[in-house]
Amino acid sequence: MGMFDDFRADVRRYLSPGMSVRDRVFEVALHQGLWATAVYRFGRWVYTRRPPVVGPALQVAYLAASKAIEITAGVYIYPGNDIGPGLYIGHPGGIHLNPDVKMGANCTLSQEVTLGTSAGGRAGAPVVGDNVYLGAGAKVIGEVKIGNGAHVAANSLVVADVVEGSTVMGVPARVMFKPAPAATAPTATNSNGAVKSG
Repeated sequence: MGMFDDFRADVRRYLSPGMSVRDRVFEVALHQGLWATAVYRFGRWVYTRRPPVVGPALQVAYLAASKAIEITAGVYIYPGNDIGPGLYIGHPGGIHLNPDVKMGANCTLSQEVTLGTSAGGRAGAPVVGDNVYLGAGAKVIGEVKIGNGAHVAANSLVVADVVEGSTVMGVPARVMFKPAPAATAPTATNSNGAVKSG
């Protein structure tokens, strides 16, 4: 997907089916989380596509817009971050992503979320799957993987991998809810207890 396709998916996360046209316009125009996402998408396009001739001017424009968003909304997402479409920043403020963070589609960031590296200079940054929710004040540190559909509760500190579909909470974060195991069909057997074939 390109920059505009990704951003259209971002915008859809902010809109509800029953919203009036007026409410939709206000939501898109006034939500600082969407401003921050727009600036990130623009910056990533500039730095990955490097358009000829106008490239340097666009880089300057991005840097100015990025600093303005950092000051006014308290959000800094590096243009090098690889983030899928449908990003939702519900409550901006104090959000910071390490340059090496990767994130899937339809993820949600709340205020005071940090995705960063471990102390002591150890390499590695978080990799976040699709449809992940990061609650207010959540910190995800180091080379950990957050599985698809996982939820990280508010003010949790994640320093280990999070299983797909689970909810973690606490400092350090522990699994509070696990996804239900997939249902499997019973195995057919004959009268001797052997598994039937075919």
